[in-house]
Amino acid sequence: MGGGDDLFPPAKSKVADIYALKDKTLAFKSKDGLVFSTTYETGIPLHFECYFDLDNHRWAVVINGDVLFNDEAIDNVPLGLFIPGYMNDQDLTGAMQVDNIRMSPRDGCEWPQMNAQCPSGLPDPQVVLTRTENAMPGGHQTVRLRFSVTNYNAYPASLFAPSPNLPACGLNTNSSRTWIDIYDQDDLRLFGYCGAATPAYLHDLWVGAEPGMTGFRAVLKDRLCDREYRSNLVAVSPDMFATVTVTVNGPGNIHTSDGFDCGHDQLTGSQSYTLTYLKGQSIDLHPQPLDGNGYRSSFVGWSGDCSGTGDCTMTVTSDVTVNAQFGAVDSVPAYVGELPLPSSAPSPFIYDPVASPVYDRDPSAC
Repeated sequence: MGGGDDLFPPAKSKVADIYALKDKTLAFKSKDGLVFSTTYETGIPLHFECYFDLDNHRWAVVINGDVLFNDEAIDNVPLGLFIPGYMNDQDLTGAMQVDNIRMSPRDGCEWPQMNAQCPSGLPDPQVVLTRTENAMPGGHQTVRLRFSVTNYNAYPASLFAPSPNLPACGLNTNSSRTWIDIYDQDDLRLFGYCGAATPAYLHDLWVGAEPGMTGFRAVLKDRLCDREYRSNLVAVSPDMFATVTVTVNGPGNIHTSDGFDCGHDQLTGSQSYTLTYLKGQSIDLHPQPLDGNGYRSSFVGWSGDCSGTGDCTMTVTSDVTVNAQFGAVDSVPAYVGELPLPSSAPSPFIYDPVASPVYDRDPSAC
C-alpha cells in the first residue's frame, strides 16, 4: 500500500512484527496472519515510528514519513509519550510515540507492541507440583494439588497491576491485568485466578484433583497486551500419592498440617477419614479434645502407625493407618451424700456396673 492515511483491512491482533522479505517487501504480520505490507528500495535506511491514535483508537506506523495504519479498535489506551501530532495529519493528532528504530529492508526486526508497558522476552512459567491439600468445601471432601511457578520472579509487578479499565472478573471490577488459567492434559480449562496482585502469588497455587486427570498446566494471560505464557504440563498419576487413614475414637479432633480436621463429637463410636498426600510430603497430626455437654474430653493416645500422647509427625512414603483414642469424664463430680448406718441387720447397697467405661490419662480424674 502507499503512504498517507490509506487504510487496509487488518487481521484481528494487537501485536505485529515487521519482517524484511527477500522481494524487498516489508511484511507486517501477527499471529493471525498478514496484516499489511509495503515495498521499499533495498539498501535505503528506514526510520520507523510507532504511534497510537488516542481519539480513534488505532495504531499507526510511520516509515520515512509515510503513514501506514492498522484500523483495529483497541479498548484500552496504553501509557507512553504524548506528542501534539505528526506532519499536521489529523488522524495522528494526540498520537503517542512508543518507539523509534532504524533498519535496512533486509534486516530482521521485531516491532515492539504499541503499549510501552508490554514487556518482551518473558519466559514461559515453569511449574512443579509441591504438595497436596485435603479440604472440605461445601461439606464434600476433596484433594487439592498445590503447585508453584518456580520462575515467578521473572515476571514484572506491572503484569499483575489492578486493571479497572479491563473487563471485570465477575463483581471484581479491579481484577488483575494478568489472569491465571489452569488446564488439564486435554487443554480443557479447570479453574482460574483473576485476583493475583503480585508475581509472588504464583509461588503457591492450587487446582482440584479431578477424576481422570493425568496432567495440568498454568497459562498466564496478559489481557492488556493480548499475550499468553503457557507452562509445562505437570504429570499426575496415582503412584505419586499415598493415603493416611485417620480413625478418631471418642470425642476429639485431629487437625492436620494441611488444614483438615478429622472430627468425632460423640462419647462412643468412631469416625474414619482417608487423606491423600504426595509421596515424600511431611505432615503433622495434632490431637484436640472436644468437650461436650456434661463431660470433658482428653486425648488418651495413638495406635497404629503413630504412638505416644503428643503430636504425630510423619513423612508419607506409603499408605498408613493411625488411630486416635479420646476419653471423657464428668465435668461435675456426682454428689454421693451420706449413707445411713444399718440399725440391726446389714443392708445391701447395689450399684449398676459401668456399661461404657471412659478413659483419662489422669487416674485421679476417673
